[in-house]
Amino acid sequence: MSEFLRYSYFHVPNYVLAALMYTCFGVFLLDIFFRRGSNNPIYRAFHRVADPFFRLLAPVTPGFIPPFLISLYAAFWTILLRGLLYMLLFLWGLAPSLS
Repeated sequence: MSEFLRYSYFHVPNYVLAALMYTCFGVFLLDIFFRRGSNNPIYRAFHRVADPFFRLLAPVTPGFIPPFLISLYAAFWTILLRGLLYMLLFLWGLAPSLS
């Protein structure tokens, strides 16, 4: 059995969180170059993916964070979730080995 299929319960959520994290970084970089609400198709696609996640984090987002940095705040949370996923599975003896 391949390593990916054997640990798919780890790899699939980790992959989804990684894609979301890189999307958040992409939104941050695109926000530097484009105005909010731009008609650029790439800008709109990135926001279409990331905005639901930003809304999900809205209740725990401190008010002092400027809107420009919310995507970095969301990326920070995805990094923490990926670490938590690995640590929990490691503690339960279900994590894939790093070697």
